[in-house]
Order: sequence, then C-alpha cells, then structure tokens
Amino acid sequence: MSLLLEIAPADLGLPPKFTEYRPTQADGIDFAVQSEKPYIAARADTGIGKSLLAMTVAKALDTRAVYLTATKGLQEQILGDFAPCGVRDIRGRANYSCRPYTKRLHRAATCEEGAERGCSHFGTTGCPYSSAYMVACGSALVSTNYSYWLHIRRAYSQMGLAEDEAKPVELLICDEAHHIVDQLAGFLQITLPEKEYGTLLPPKQNGLMSDHSGLLWKKWAVGRIKEANASLKQLRDKYGSTERARAEDDDYAYVERLQVRVKAIATMDANWTWETSDDTVSFDPIWPGRYANLLWSAVSKVLLLSATLCPYALSLVGLSKGDYDYREFANGWPPNHGLTYYIPTARMSYRSTDADYQRMAARIDEIIAGRLDRKGIIHTVSYKRMRTLIQYSRYAKHMFFNESSNGSMATAKRYRDAKPPAILCSPSYGTGWDFAYDQCEYIIIPKVPFPYAETRVMQERNKDAHYRIYCAILEMIQMIGRGRRAHDDRCETFILDNNFPLVMSKGKAYAPRSFTVHRSNSVPFAPKKIHRKITRE
Repeated sequence: MSLLLEIAPADLGLPPKFTEYRPTQADGIDFAVQSEKPYIAARADTGIGKSLLAMTVAKALDTRAVYLTATKGLQEQILGDFAPCGVRDIRGRANYSCRPYTKRLHRAATCEEGAERGCSHFGTTGCPYSSAYMVACGSALVSTNYSYWLHIRRAYSQMGLAEDEAKPVELLICDEAHHIVDQLAGFLQITLPEKEYGTLLPPKQNGLMSDHSGLLWKKWAVGRIKEANASLKQLRDKYGSTERARAEDDDYAYVERLQVRVKAIATMDANWTWETSDDTVSFDPIWPGRYANLLWSAVSKVLLLSATLCPYALSLVGLSKGDYDYREFANGWPPNHGLTYYIPTARMSYRSTDADYQRMAARIDEIIAGRLDRKGIIHTVSYKRMRTLIQYSRYAKHMFFNESSNGSMATAKRYRDAKPPAILCSPSYGTGWDFAYDQCEYIIIPKVPFPYAETRVMQERNKDAHYRIYCAILEMIQMIGRGRRAHDDRCETFILDNNFPLVMSKGKAYAPRSFTVHRSNSVPFAPKKIHRKITRE
C-alpha cells in the first residue's frame, strides 16, 4: 500500500483544499516518482486528479517544475488550485495590460503593443508582463501553456524560464499531452503574405518541399536571405548599430522576422508541405513530433499525462518504447454510471444525403424526447453538420449553438445558465470543457470525428491509416469525457454513425482498456435524473 494513503497533500506543502490521496492517484504518483526513465507517460482517466498527481511528483522529487497546458481554461484552473503552494503563472505579453500605452492611446493596450512601441517600462518591474516573467523565473513551480513555453525557449536558447544555468527546469509536466502534436505544428508553421512571395507560383498549387515546386521555394528563400542580409546591413550602417536600428526603424524588426522564416524555408526537407490559401502561403511539418526536442531538450525528466495517451500517441512525439515508462490508471468509477451506446442510424461522411441527415436528426430527436427533463450535448464535429441537424430537428428551439469558435465561451455560458430542456449543439466542445452533473446528462455523437483531409498536410498524415483511426478514437474519448467528471456523476453517451464498428475493430488498441460500448437497436430508457448542481462563481 502506498505511503501516500497515510498522509494528506498538505503534509507535502500542497493546498489544504486537497484533503486526501485516492488509491489510484497514489499509485500514479508512486509510479512516476520511482521511474528511472527520462519520460514517464500515464494514461489517466477523467477525474483521477492529474494536476494533484503531477504537483505531488514535483514536490516529492524536490525539483524545479513547469506545468504545461493546452487550454487557457486549464491554465486558470491550475493557478486557482495551486497558487497557495507557490505556483506562479506566466503567459504571452498580449495577456497583460500596458498601463502607459493604455493611458496614452485612450484604449486598452497590451504589453505586446507596449514592447513593440518601445515602452520604457518593458523589462522592468513596472511592466506587468516583465514582472510576471521575473517572478516565474524565480519560482520552483510554474504554470504556463505549450505555445508560450515553446516561444520563450526559442527566445532564450532553450533556457526558457531559468534566470541562469544554475536554476534549470528539471521536470516538465505535459498535461493534455495528446495536444503536443498540434501544439508543435502550430509553433512550427510558417506563413508568408502574398506581398512577400508575389507571383512565384500559381495561387492554387500545393505540394511537398521535396517536389519540384518545393525546390523552387527553397531556391526563392536562398535569394530572399541574401536580400534580407543586405537590407539589415544597410539599416545598421544608417543608424550606426543594431540596437539603434531596431529601436528607431520598424523595418529592421520586420526584415529580421522575415529572415528567420526564409532561413527555415531554405532548409526544409521532405517532412514539410506548402499550400496557398487566399493571399498567404503556409509551410507545415507533416510529422511535428520529429521536433519534440524543442519542448524538452535539456530537461532531465518529462511527465506526460492525458486521458487518451497510448504508445502510438507517444510514437507521434518521437518517443520509442525504450525511452519511457508507460502505465494506464483507471478511475474506478461505477461503469453503469457512464454507459456508452452504439445505435446504428446512418453512415455519416461528406457523401451523406438529405435522407441520411433526416434519419440522423430523427434518431437524435428520439433520444432528446425521453430526456426533456435534463440537459445534453450534441458533438456535431463540423459547423455545416451542426446547421443541417438543427434544420431537421423538431427540438431546434431548445438548442444552443455558435457559428464559430469565437462564440464558444458566450454560448457555453448561455447553455449553463439555461433550464432543461437545453441542448448544446456544436463542434466546439469536444475537448477541454467541463460540464459536470446536471450541466450535461447525455452526449450524442452523430459522426465519428475523423481528422479533416482538406489541407495538404492532413492529406499526407492521413496516408498513415493508423493516424486517421487514432485521431477518431482520441476525439471520441475526449467528447465522452465532457459530461462525466466525478465518481458520483453520470452521463449517457450515444454514438450513431454506422462507421463506428469499423473504427473500433481497427482502433481498439488506441482506446483505454476501460472503454466499453454497448450495441443497441433502440434508444434505452433514460436513467434517473441527476439533481446535484454545480455552483459557479
């Protein structure tokens, strides 16, 4: 039996709101602390308490740690839960208000704007961002996001949040680790406006950097590097130094940024694609995991956590079996409190007909009809499908939806505040959202969420059949987890796409061992309604 079951988290200096360790949580902590591998990977079910697990590992190892999240919501949660034990939060300059320029411009201005405009407070304790950065550099426990961590490591030669080499980050906690591929892809992507590349290629072409068209881009980039070098030299000569040129001429910083991008383009290999869209061209890595060292080089231990982590997911970030210790941790919740059903309804794809959508909407309405005393979520996967299903549903007046991701926060609030019957119908809430207890008592998945293949980079990734199936399983597990957040919570799930059996036959290895789906040819009776409510400040 773990010794952690005999002590309270507060005995290790963690916040008193955490009163005890659960058995599975204690097992996960012991596993991570005792591992001698540089990478520790844990697939931990929703509700296990991954953040307390990770923070306890940091305390037990008595090491300097950085906790990474993919969403602002989870970053806020980490700060709210662990600030009392010394966790300090840091994020990009655009998240802080620049007081001098807010006053000068008579509108809200960020530290990003202040830095670009030469704010005299930037780099001092008088700057909110700079002050937060200095505090984070001196803290043993830091919470931030993947994007900021990648950018700050690039800016400071991988030292990141270390004031000096005597205070390195020794433990990197990668929560929501299934997002690492996308986070790396977003960081590595290079975009150029049309004014930079002109009419080099026909606007609708796209391809691989190893193709003839890609070689043209590399040749173009070599020429642009020479032009950029000449422009920078001319500006340095004009102002007498790099520092003065950078401070007094906006063109200098612009050319510097362009130089960085074209140097990267000139060295791209067959792992890269390029594609034009509107008035820009983008360059994307097919397999971003090859560059995962950008996240964790020089860090002695990395802890990866996710409810959908599996060996294949670890291979996508460049890890082989000899690199890591891996284990699954189930939450032990009563399985009958979160039953998942597959009800054959219609095959959903880009070839789906109006008749398919009408059958799907009729089945969804049948589920809703027996649950009008409660709230539910329909994960539509796309906005187009969302609009079609709403059009055909006789319960459309009870549905809350957003036309784009920008409206997700406001729509979620309206849904949370609504009384039953209320249905959140949208593709925006598949991951990173919490709808516990009476906020969501049933979930409907009308389509298996295969990754889109509209872009060239996704077309290349989807050539790996494992990747396509893995992404679909991952997204479904995340969708199911939105509505059941604790051992006494309950949420039904209904998968209606006739593609599901084929996906499960090929992708069972990517799902948690605890993932069980019951086939039914009809909609089961609704279980007793939940009456426990979530109080939100």
